[in-house]
Amino acid sequence: MNPFKEDGNWYRGNIHSHTTNSDGWLSPENLVKAYSVSGYHFLSITDHWKLTVINSQLPKDFILIPGIELHGGRTEVGDLHFLGIDINKPIENKKGNLDLYSPQELVDLILEANGVPILAHPSWNGVTFADIISIKGLIGIEVYNTGCDKEIARGFGEIQWDDLIARREKFYGFAVDDCHRISYDTFGGWIWVKAKELSYSSIISSIKNGNFYSSMGPIIKDIEVHKDYVQISSSPVRRINLIGNPRYGCSVFSRENEYLTETKVPLRSEITYFRIEIVDSSGRKAWSNPFYIMRKD
Repeated sequence: MNPFKEDGNWYRGNIHSHTTNSDGWLSPENLVKAYSVSGYHFLSITDHWKLTVINSQLPKDFILIPGIELHGGRTEVGDLHFLGIDINKPIENKKGNLDLYSPQELVDLILEANGVPILAHPSWNGVTFADIISIKGLIGIEVYNTGCDKEIARGFGEIQWDDLIARREKFYGFAVDDCHRISYDTFGGWIWVKAKELSYSSIISSIKNGNFYSSMGPIIKDIEVHKDYVQISSSPVRRINLIGNPRYGCSVFSRENEYLTETKVPLRSEITYFRIEIVDSSGRKAWSNPFYIMRKD
């Protein structure tokens, strides 16, 4: 699916945030207000092992997606964290000691609550693709996490994402805030969802189908796939990367004091999948989800 060719409008949202119900600074109501007045259309509050519910009226044209963050299990260097969005019931820690959970058990708890499981901040946790390649049910990974970037410079998950999509299809990349402190780790990473309307069902359907892209600021206006090249329309950027099968791909750079806005990137015949990454003059990025190419013999 190419979201840039689908009917609908673009809606901006953050799917990873915390409130005073776990370890965040703001109440749920005040966090919703902060995002709504900052141009966001939807938010998922993902407090640790707690489903946060807001009973007060939401701002006009703003959607709250029920969510949770689960953590537990062990790797050689840490543990694992998973987001669950669109859950329909609380999830209880029945084991007490979180180290007793396997990664698959945590994902299964989200699936049992009808949720959408996403791997959170892999670099912050020291998670490699080998830790999660066998997990069933995950739809994606955090490619960027604002809080983890600002805290310890481990906010990017591009290496893990590329390792995973080289080995399995339909694995999406999500940019998020992981908001805890409102003036510090907010409004740094988000997803733009292409949906037919601003409704809960439409937004969730588009997320599940990968009908979105992620950004720290730059805008991807269009991606058009041709036989031998990919045409990218964007806000002014300094670099565009086509990242595909290992050893194949292409990077295009702007000339000094110039910017890229309409760019053709060569598409080699060896490439069977790729994702687009654009980088502005401040180093901020935007990421498409993977495109898969059906090659004819």
